[in-house]
Amino acid sequence: LGHFATAGLSSVEQLVAELVDKSSSKLGGTTTKSNLDNTLQRFFPHPVRFMLVWSQQGVSKDALHVWKPIPGSEEYVALGMIATTSPDPPSLQSMRCVPIKCTAPYSGIPPPRKLWESNSAQGRTVGLWQVGTMRLMVAVPGMGTPSSDMTRDLRKSEFTLEEMM
Repeated sequence: LGHFATAGLSSVEQLVAELVDKSSSKLGGTTTKSNLDNTLQRFFPHPVRFMLVWSQQGVSKDALHVWKPIPGSEEYVALGMIATTSPDPPSLQSMRCVPIKCTAPYSGIPPPRKLWESNSAQGRTVGLWQVGTMRLMVAVPGMGTPSSDMTRDLRKSEFTLEEMM
């Protein structure tokens, strides 16, 4: 979905989105990897491209580039962003988008948490924030805070295929 964000490495509790086929056991059928892969691609497609949101070259070789994923249609949204140390866009397979009908505007609960702020010499300030129930990373240029029009959150933790169709 996006990069998980945390302030440190102690007691990291990462949340995972999982696609589960509950129907096969009820119907006595079998689920193949191909069926799950096709369902995953249909309902959770990869973004079609990434847009660079912010970039800073470090004093030595260290650099940070933050990318916003761009979904292939208005029916899907990206819930977080991706950070890289390379100026090249991340692989399109590095994350997935979710159906917009499974999301809601970010309500601010849990509250966004600023994890890092840069005051670069070039005057390009950015804050890296942990947002939403999945605790994903978003970059907010300037001194602002994440707003509901910048990011969305999952409406609930489990969805059926019927809800997504």
